[in-house]
Amino acid sequence: MRIGLIGAGAIARRHIGVLSTLEGVELAAVCDSDLARAESIAAGAAVYGSWQQLLEHPLDAVFVCTPPAAHAQPAMAAMQHGLAVYLEKPLARAAVDGEAIAAAWRESGGVCAVGYQWRSLALIGRVLDELAGAAPGMLISRSVGPTEPGRAASWFGDPAASGGILFELGSHDIDLQQALAGPAASVQALSGRGLGAGGGALDDAVAVLVRYAGGGLGVISVAWTQQQPPIYELDVLAPEVALHLALDPGFRLGGRAHGRPVDQEEDVDPRTSAVTGFLDAARRRDPAAVACTPEDALGTLRVALAAEQAIASGETVRLGG
Repeated sequence: MRIGLIGAGAIARRHIGVLSTLEGVELAAVCDSDLARAESIAAGAAVYGSWQQLLEHPLDAVFVCTPPAAHAQPAMAAMQHGLAVYLEKPLARAAVDGEAIAAAWRESGGVCAVGYQWRSLALIGRVLDELAGAAPGMLISRSVGPTEPGRAASWFGDPAASGGILFELGSHDIDLQQALAGPAASVQALSGRGLGAGGGALDDAVAVLVRYAGGGLGVISVAWTQQQPPIYELDVLAPEVALHLALDPGFRLGGRAHGRPVDQEEDVDPRTSAVTGFLDAARRRDPAAVACTPEDALGTLRVALAAEQAIASGETVRLGG
């Protein structure tokens, strides 16, 4: 399977690390506006200075690893070329781009996965099984950990371009909660700066409160800090269900459900399972077989944008209807 990478930054390097372990997968082409950066990761693959040039190379799938505001054009063009697309999260930086990507995906009928890898955990299926169709009454997420050195000096240091911690870290939690609780009805949010390790123009602490259409509440707390080890976790509470999901670097589900103890561990890193699941879906030409579709990620984007609006206004933001 011939793979092209659009963007040659840190996340592209991570994907190469996974792809290099897989049989039947060839990194065929890399593009970046910085040709030297593209050449530094190409390892013999063809190198291009634009995604338009890359899409003329014979490929089966592309990974779009550009900044979020630059997702829409290459992703949509790749779909129009009939290629399977792995699109890094968040889906986009603006609602209009996210809606355009989702519409292009639906029209193409092709395979597109968005990089919210926690959805690929088998443990999420176990949580849904234990809920047995019931809406969670409360979901509590915590993501507290370091950011990558030097990010504030890149495009990421511009909150208008990146969305900062809310989009980079918090949208993972928003997405996971939506996978379990369904669509959101309203959002409240607060943020702070200079509280942890963010620095620069970026907030480094965000708290989001979501009311879900099913009636439950979601609490999401995210912060950048030098605390070690980092904390990534989710609690899921419903009648007869009290579960705790430890996330990254170890993945374990514990607690009780329906009077029984629950203790299950997963040893496959979701950064790998999300990619292998995408490639399997691409081989089978099955758009529904990916962990997170553009439609799923559009719901996540809408909540993240609502939280951003709530931070700015200090008011509750309502979604839908």
